[in-house]
Amino acid sequence: MHSHHPFHAAASGFTLIEVLMAVFVLAVALTGVMRMHLTTVRAQQQNAYQTAATQLAADMAGMIRSWRASAGDHPFLFEYRTGDAIAAGGNCFGGASCDPSALRAFGVAQWIAAVQGALPAARVSICRDAAPWNTGADAAAWQCSGGANAGIVIKLGWRAMPANNGRPAGRHGQDAPQLVLDIGEPAA
Repeated sequence: MHSHHPFHAAASGFTLIEVLMAVFVLAVALTGVMRMHLTTVRAQQQNAYQTAATQLAADMAGMIRSWRASAGDHPFLFEYRTGDAIAAGGNCFGGASCDPSALRAFGVAQWIAAVQGALPAARVSICRDAAPWNTGADAAAWQCSGGANAGIVIKLGWRAMPANNGRPAGRHGQDAPQLVLDIGEPAA
């Protein structure tokens, strides 16, 4: 004989509390997975910025090293921040006749445009710096020591993606360059 008592039917299914607990556990697990995914996406983006900055610095280093200049002529020393006006570089495309000074200005303008396109809120400093690394702060510094005996250094920075707390990712944010390339002296 089978009993059709209502208590027997309820015992074989899920209660509302059990369903709510399962949904809660699933929501907590999905939140963790989403946070991990977001962290991964941020890290990938920062790696892409680092790769782009490394390539841009290498390109500029090549331009500086190939520049044949008279003693004391170092036209590649400059500072730039997103929003600053870019010096007109003329047009040296398509066989246009450009003297060396116009060609250099054109190259710098094209390079800055590439920096703007690749790095958010970019900052550049190409300067003479005997000590680009501040060992006390364990970070690179934007300030340049200058001096005729100091090597030429390319410093690049950009706005880091915010971390989970809303502040820029990384230890130093925009307070310090994220990439520093010491290239020494250009060819004479």
